[in-house]
Amino acid sequence: MILKKVVLIFLLLSFCLPLCAAEALRIGFISVTDPSIESSLGEQLFTWAQQNISELVTKKAFEESIQRRLMASSKRAYLQEVHLAIAQNDGKRPSDLIFETEEIAVADSVAVEWVYLSDFTKQVRKEPILYDYLLRKNNLDAFLIFSTQPFDQFYRLRLSLVTLDEELLLDAIVKPEELSTIKGELYLALLKGLATPNWALLAVTGIAPTASLAIDGFKVTLHDGFVPLMGGPHTVTATASGYKEEEKRVLVEPGEVFTLNLPMEKEVHGALLITSLTNDAQVKLSDGLTASLPFVWAQQSPPYSLYVYEKGYLPLIKQVNSSTAQIEVSLNPPWLKQGEVIKRGQRDFYSALAKSLILAASTILFDTLSHTFQGEGAWQTLAWASVGAMAVSSYDAAYKLFAYYQKTKYSSQ
Repeated sequence: MILKKVVLIFLLLSFCLPLCAAEALRIGFISVTDPSIESSLGEQLFTWAQQNISELVTKKAFEESIQRRLMASSKRAYLQEVHLAIAQNDGKRPSDLIFETEEIAVADSVAVEWVYLSDFTKQVRKEPILYDYLLRKNNLDAFLIFSTQPFDQFYRLRLSLVTLDEELLLDAIVKPEELSTIKGELYLALLKGLATPNWALLAVTGIAPTASLAIDGFKVTLHDGFVPLMGGPHTVTATASGYKEEEKRVLVEPGEVFTLNLPMEKEVHGALLITSLTNDAQVKLSDGLTASLPFVWAQQSPPYSLYVYEKGYLPLIKQVNSSTAQIEVSLNPPWLKQGEVIKRGQRDFYSALAKSLILAASTILFDTLSHTFQGEGAWQTLAWASVGAMAVSSYDAAYKLFAYYQKTKYSSQ
């Protein structure tokens, strides 16, 4: 009975797993580079495809390949079921196990899984049986082959997409020094092969290194200097701290690499007066400028940092993110160092508490001596004096405890 349950669970998983795989399109990548060529263009192409193509791939272009893989997975599950049935029936095959070749539906939206086939670094021969083996062995729906081979004094680049057959996406001959300049054409070839011809490629130059880029109001990220977008009119906006916002309206044709030069100008700010309440303070700006206070900075350029220091005082670091007319700094003495005030309050409380405990012990001692020596009224007088002193000290300890609590409360905020 237990064996039957195990077999049923195994069969259920065998049939369910292929159906779950319908949500993903598996694309392999093979980079074939001649040993005499030192180039990482294949790895860059794979990284760019992972970051930019996954959400753009159309299901329709690969629906037949996905269905073929799912049918193969279903067939394997059926053969496993037949094998188990024969093993349980002493070598006899049950007549009710029939494989039904009905079409498996593919979801409207498919995620993309990328697989880098690092084992195939040599030339892949153009043989259908080898392609079919690679597709089945790695459970792929398609794979890309990118090759870089020497051609006389040039390099020949080829990018092919293999599904049920082979489609050449790019075949170009370039000079060795042009390898880095052909990235746009390679990325565009990927867009055309895996998405639709309506996609284009935008390359943006001239912007600040820390700039944020938005297209039609939606923030985008440049990967390797490029971003895919649909052909048509677009508004490109670049913003960065310390720079003026730049915006341009462009018309991008489908299937082209459009280069947009978007130089950004630094913002011009007014003068800044930096003063200090102490006499000999020095200021050091984040750009390396050092001066004595008071100091007039003719043209400030936020964001920047101020480092103010003076002998006998704690240094001060101040971050300024926007332009301002005047900054007045106040340096603190060492005893106002962060945490020092709390420590001093803690020491004062412990000291007052110790005095109260000592006075309490003295009161007990004097009271004991006054009862031991009945005729000695001086001990009783000392006992009452100790009680008074202990009361005053206890009040002082309670006050300092409250002060210590207040300091820790505000410092935590």
